[in-house]
Order: sequence, then C-alpha cells, then structure tokens
Amino acid sequence: MRRLYPQEFSKFIENEVCGILFTNPAPCVRCDAVKETMNNVKNELPLIPIVYFQEASNVYPLNELSKQLNFNTVPTFVIFKNSKPVKVIKSVKHLKIYVEAIKEFTV
Repeated sequence: MRRLYPQEFSKFIENEVCGILFTNPAPCVRCDAVKETMNNVKNELPLIPIVYFQEASNVYPLNELSKQLNFNTVPTFVIFKNSKPVKVIKSVKHLKIYVEAIKEFTV
C-alpha cells in the first residue's frame, strides 16, 4: 500500500470509490496492524485504490476532515465516493468489516 501525500489528496479522492487510512506519523502498533489488514483488503478488492496518509493532525486534509467527520483518533479509515467521504471506520477492525464497507459503495 502506498503513502498518500497532502498535495495528492484532492486528485486521489476523485476516484469513483477509494479508501484512505489515516495513521500516526509516530510509531503506532495499531496503525501498523490496520496497514497490514489493508494489504489484505487490496488483495480482495484489487480495483479499489487504497492508500495511507501519515501526517500530523494539523496537516491538510487531516485537520479539516477530522473536524468534518468527527474523528480524532488513528487509525481511521475513510471511504470516499466521487470526492465525498461516505464512511468512517475508527480503530482496528476485522478484514471483513473493511471489505463489506467498501463493497457497500461499489455496487
């Protein structure tokens, strides 16, 4: 899974459906666990772009999204459809939760 940088954010979310995992720039065991799970999600849904965003909470877009979507913890996975956030999954979840959430917006 590749890292998304702030300057790429607006272009990336133009995908019909995509996911961004927001993680901590400092070492984070929970973030690493979800990154590993996301690699498995990508294996199950190879056509869905999924990246991680690893910046401080005061960096765009995290500073604005966290207020708009009411999240202040990482890891947080956000699904976007046509540039709009449509689902927020906070903390560490099972692979099936992420896959089903993405499929909800791809049919």
